[in-house]
Amino acid sequence: MASYTPSFKSWMVQRMAGPESITAYGLAMEVGVSVGTLSHWLRDAGTIGAMSKKSTAKGKRRTPEDKVRLVMEAEKIGDDELGSFLRREGIHSHQLKEWREKLMTAGLVALEGARRKMSELTPDARENGLLKIELRRKDRALAEAAALLVLKKNLEAYYLGDEADDTDTRSGT
Repeated sequence: MASYTPSFKSWMVQRMAGPESITAYGLAMEVGVSVGTLSHWLRDAGTIGAMSKKSTAKGKRRTPEDKVRLVMEAEKIGDDELGSFLRREGIHSHQLKEWREKLMTAGLVALEGARRKMSELTPDARENGLLKIELRRKDRALAEAAALLVLKKNLEAYYLGDEADDTDTRSGT
């Protein structure tokens, strides 16, 4: 049985768990260590804490400015690119969702001129604020969809109105 140095094991675990992670199978093919051994090391690192959280991008402490920047960048990209963005930044989707909700709540409080601090808001008040924001967003989307339907209907009436006058719809000759 081969003996591996702790730094080699740590490097392997970081390759499998870091922001640009690789599967145990892919890494096994690359370095010649069995998949089972790599999976065992990864499992041990998660339960024993063999891998320092400070050494990985995933465990990195984010400043509020970083969180706002990440939420804003994530809003600009499509769902198909979101996974690669999250991996590149070393964050999970649940973290991004939590930060987005906190940012929306804080923004609502700031915009409505609330005098109470965020910590003083009840959970119901926070949820109410988030629901109001979501309702406004959906109202705007509904108004846009209605406007597009009206434009489509007017456009079809314009073009079909001309065709209806020029062509005979009966199948005669």
